[in-house]
Amino acid sequence: MKDKKQIVIELIKQRGPCLPMDIAKHMGLPTLIASALLSEMSHDKLVRYTRLKIGNSSLYYLPGQEKQIEQYLPRLKKKEKEVIEIVKQKGIVQDKTLEPSHRIALRNIPDFAIPLKVSIKNNVELFWKYFLLNNKEAIERIKNNVNVDVAKKESLQEDKTIEKKLEVKAEKTDTINNYVEHNKAEINKVKKVINEGRKIEKPKSKRRIKINVEPIVIEKIKESFNDYTKVSDGIYIATSNVGVGKLRYLCIVKNKLRINEADLSLAFQEGQSRSMPVIIFTYGKMTKKAETLKKKFGDFLLVSFINQKSID
Repeated sequence: MKDKKQIVIELIKQRGPCLPMDIAKHMGLPTLIASALLSEMSHDKLVRYTRLKIGNSSLYYLPGQEKQIEQYLPRLKKKEKEVIEIVKQKGIVQDKTLEPSHRIALRNIPDFAIPLKVSIKNNVELFWKYFLLNNKEAIERIKNNVNVDVAKKESLQEDKTIEKKLEVKAEKTDTINNYVEHNKAEINKVKKVINEGRKIEKPKSKRRIKINVEPIVIEKIKESFNDYTKVSDGIYIATSNVGVGKLRYLCIVKNKLRINEADLSLAFQEGQSRSMPVIIFTYGKMTKKAETLKKKFGDFLLVSFINQKSID
């Protein structure tokens, strides 16, 4: 019997870029399981995925199939289409020569526009190359089209390292987003359980700050997850088994009357550093700014409100 990963590779090789639902249908798997399998293969660098979304899903393709991603250019937004057409025609453009809206658009389409930092007369300049243009040819075009001397090979190598660092940073962030996208159904199940206690009365006194709600939090974690581990006071890692691999959440207890945007930002950063979605457990109330920020974080950061009656 063929290994599941080998089946995926052969399917993508035959069909070209695929969505998780395509893989799921072909293999007779739930989409959630197929997504988890693709996520694991992406982490192992067996497949690559696009930042461009078709519906809510990325496309998965094999190294060497980049040319086939080009067919999805029409799906870009208006400004993104305009600027990528410029980059495609020229092969390479200097960031500072573009209008502001085009500069912003390029940063939103990393599948098709690759940043290059090049040392020119002791200054580091940002260029964008079309994703199908190799670095060597890109450097030659910079030399031929920029009216200054480009630094020697040693400096170019250093800039290549800078580009690599940028790509690694982008990949890390996107892996987290991808994790959330791929496990949407399971996350929704967790959200349903943790939000059961959302309707609460406003705490009557500041003595609530000293109340230990961790026993209640542990019970809620047990309701939603298969297992959990205590990291430190008020911080747990909860695990949910979903067939292929496991879903892990960083659970943080906040014994505060008011949850502000700083609380959410710190929790979000902690989750990013561990590559996990976050659940904040609290009996407090979120400020309006915190509510707005929570919407921006989406399903990467959930808030579970503990019913005040359960802590009286």
